[in-house]
Amino acid sequence: MLGLPCPYPEELIYSLLARAGLHYGIESPKALLDEIYGDRRVVATIDLPCRLAQIAAHYPETLSLDVVSLIYRHTLFPLYAPFIEEPKRQSGIRWISGASKGAIHAAFGLVASRVKALRTLHYCPRCVAEQLRHCGEIYWQRLWQVSGADICPEHGVALRVSGTVPHQHRHAYLIPEIHSEDRDCEVYRPESEVVTRFASALLSLHPQVSPTFHQWSCFYRDLAHSADCRRGSHVLHQDVTARVNRYWSHQWLEKHGLALTSHDTSWSRAILRKHRKSFSFLQHLVMITALSGEETHPESVLVQVKQYPLKPQLVVSTYRQEEANIRERRKYWLIRLKTEGCQQARKHNGGALYAWLYRHDRVWLLRINRRYQRSHVTVNQRVDWQLRDKVCVRQLMRLLPDVRDDLAVPRLSSAYYIHRSKMVASVLEKHLDKLPRTRSFLNGYSESVGEYQIRRLTNAALSLYRQQLPWMRWRLLRSAGLSEERLTPMAGWFLKGVTEGLWENIDFNISPKMR
Repeated sequence: MLGLPCPYPEELIYSLLARAGLHYGIESPKALLDEIYGDRRVVATIDLPCRLAQIAAHYPETLSLDVVSLIYRHTLFPLYAPFIEEPKRQSGIRWISGASKGAIHAAFGLVASRVKALRTLHYCPRCVAEQLRHCGEIYWQRLWQVSGADICPEHGVALRVSGTVPHQHRHAYLIPEIHSEDRDCEVYRPESEVVTRFASALLSLHPQVSPTFHQWSCFYRDLAHSADCRRGSHVLHQDVTARVNRYWSHQWLEKHGLALTSHDTSWSRAILRKHRKSFSFLQHLVMITALSGEETHPESVLVQVKQYPLKPQLVVSTYRQEEANIRERRKYWLIRLKTEGCQQARKHNGGALYAWLYRHDRVWLLRINRRYQRSHVTVNQRVDWQLRDKVCVRQLMRLLPDVRDDLAVPRLSSAYYIHRSKMVASVLEKHLDKLPRTRSFLNGYSESVGEYQIRRLTNAALSLYRQQLPWMRWRLLRSAGLSEERLTPMAGWFLKGVTEGLWENIDFNISPKMR
């Protein structure tokens, strides 16, 4: 490919590659992937695409379109970066630059997030008209694809749901298709306006170091205190819920999976505790605006958060017990440790001694516990594996008459036998070491790739024989659905014997396959 088009302001990488395919007349999605990446397995991703280093290589240095610029100006990465810790942010940049294979979505918590990504593409009808007037073509802007940002910040109108469905073909980059029957997004005012302004400000942030989880924990601790939602170290969650419900409507919270509950696992309670995981920008926005009582800018929020210490300050006691007292308690603990083990010693009236040593002699305690650590081996007697082995083999043996003489069945792999036998696949795959007969059957009757290709070539040869067509190499490969690149050495030798006349003296009329 000669080069990629220059991205428009706020254009998604997804949209850029869709326009590239349109400009160069490449209709096949995988042909476009071949041209750009040299790899046909790349998945077209809207929010956090990968392999941006290869895309940045198409542009000269004078355009300042390096990897970091593409990430922060043409993906949704800035929505997540401030709310994850710095090592994970750096890892995310590396994943987007190279091949992440979906790791970035799992690491950022998007897979299990309460706030789900949009399943459809959105657009602003007035912005689209302006794009056509100024650029001669339309493209996807990244703010349109943010969950909760349902209003155009420039025109104040509701976004529309496009008929373009990106998940119908996972390798295709789709250009915008505008139809008169496209419906408007469900808009809640003023909630949608607040989210749109906050998301727009987040997307305009420059690259910066992310706060730590400890800094976020301290920020929310003081924010709850300033809102009179704390009594000492205890958070008044009922007051927090009342504040959230006053600022955000229940319908809007329900739509985005943020409805509050009285359960201890509610996200509104987790975000006010010690942070052990990241939260989405919508969760932060809801809690910050509810507790502060006003709309805030993400830049000012990050400035406040970064004022707190990066890590909790460890308080080290300078008090030291007498050496004789420590030696005496060490002696008692060591006797119990040798006879009972650590866990049993703590359970049987040794908890106080363990706690004392942990407080005053922790280094020695942990070292001696590791030295006398006992391994616990549990034997599961609930399952009669010998009986299960016999049952499994009988079920597998019943399949042989159906597949033994059928050349058209799929590859007879271990997975195929297990699936056809209607047994629980996870049980067989995880416990084959306890099923010797089943393991012997699968090892003996499963086909390798080469054997499967030979069977396909045999079936193709028989089909050509019935049609009285010569056995040409290309014809056999096409009929068998194979190619020279995927042909294994074993199947290659077999095909060579067929095409060079090694089997020409065989009478196929007496073969049971011809009956």
